[in-house]
Amino acid sequence: MVMALMTAGETEEAQAVSDELLTDAESTEDPGAQCFALLAYGYAWRSGRPHAAYEAFRRGLKIAQHSGNKMTESYIAVNLSGLAAAHGDLAGTLDYLTLAIKNFY
Repeated sequence: MVMALMTAGETEEAQAVSDELLTDAESTEDPGAQCFALLAYGYAWRSGRPHAAYEAFRRGLKIAQHSGNKMTESYIAVNLSGLAAAHGDLAGTLDYLTLAIKNFY
C-alpha cells in the first residue's frame, strides 16, 4: 500500500502508514517480506527522513543479499545510490548503481 500511495503522489499518506512497516519487518521471518517492507519504508521517507530511509535501505539490502532476492536487492540499491549521491558519497553511489546494473543485466 505504501508503494502504491507513493506512486500515486500521496506522500504524506504513505508516510503516515509506513511506520508500521518497521514493526512488520521485525515480526516476520520471511526475508522477502522483510526486505520489501524496508524498501517501502525507505522509499516513503527518502526525502523526509533521509537518514532513517538510508538505514532501512541498508538493512533491507543485507536481507535481500543474504536471501538471494535479486529483484528487491536491485530496487534497494538504486534507491541507496540516490541517497548516497545526495550526501556526497560518490563511491557509494557508483557501488550501488553497479550492483543494480549487474543484477538487471
